[in-house]
Amino acid sequence: MNSLSDYKDSRDNNFNLIRFVAASLVLVSHSFPLATGSGVAEPLKSALGIAFGHIAVDIFL
Repeated sequence: MNSLSDYKDSRDNNFNLIRFVAASLVLVSHSFPLATGSGVAEPLKSALGIAFGHIAVDIFL
C-alpha cells in the first residue's frame, strides 16, 4: 500500500481528472455559439444565468 509520501513528488493525482472535466466544459460552452451562432442557447446559462465556461474557468483558477 502506498503512503502519501510516495505521491508528494509525483504527478500521479486526480487533479488531471478535474482539469479534463474543466477543459471539457469549456469545449461544451464554446460549441453552442459555434453551432447556433449565439451563446444564449446554452442550457445552464438560460436556467441559472451562468455558463459552463464560467464554471470551468473558475475551476482552473
